[in-house]
Amino acid sequence: MKRSLRKPPPGAGRLAAGERLCGAARRIQLLRARSLRRTLLLAIALLRRENAIDYLLGLVENGESQVSADAVAALAMYKDDPNLQARLNQARQSRTP
Repeated sequence: MKRSLRKPPPGAGRLAAGERLCGAARRIQLLRARSLRRTLLLAIALLRRENAIDYLLGLVENGESQVSADAVAALAMYKDDPNLQARLNQARQSRTP
């Protein structure tokens, strides 16, 4: 039986390397390419680790406006988690201008 090898979608490699992204997470605020930044933030959210979620909530609270919005978008996958939604709302309300 012949297996079809398809080219992975763009960004798949970056998502698969999610474990390594936390080490480089401090540089996300410096990324000007929004699509890459959004991919990295989504990869961090997919880790489902407390420190990754804390990092994203920190970006919501203290990040530049667009970075904060991208972090909120990455956390959208947790829309059915009431505890995380409460933490997200608190981060939004505590946002520094």
